[in-house]
Amino acid sequence: MNGDVVWTRPAPIPAASGFAAIDDVGAVPHLDEAGSAGYRQFLASRRPRAFVVAPNGTWAFSNVGEDPLPGLLAGCRAKQPDCRPYAVDGDVVWTGPKTGAPSQ
Repeated sequence: MNGDVVWTRPAPIPAASGFAAIDDVGAVPHLDEAGSAGYRQFLASRRPRAFVVAPNGTWAFSNVGEDPLPGLLAGCRAKQPDCRPYAVDGDVVWTGPKTGAPSQ
């Protein structure tokens, strides 16, 4: 065995989209400097993990529990209904357009 942790998620996860490499911080849409720093923290966190983002620059990540995406997404959507998953574990799942930093 290669030492990777294997688990079964309670819910299916979005498929990898091929939008960008997981470690390409500059490719994450809608982020300002604080959001980019948050994405770097996400990359350094343990799995399972998820990162979500919204067009207004709202973002969040979690690596709590067996399946962090549903709760994370619900919490983000309570603040910003357009919140969507960007990355789950080691895959970018974003299917939206490429955009720059949020408008202020």
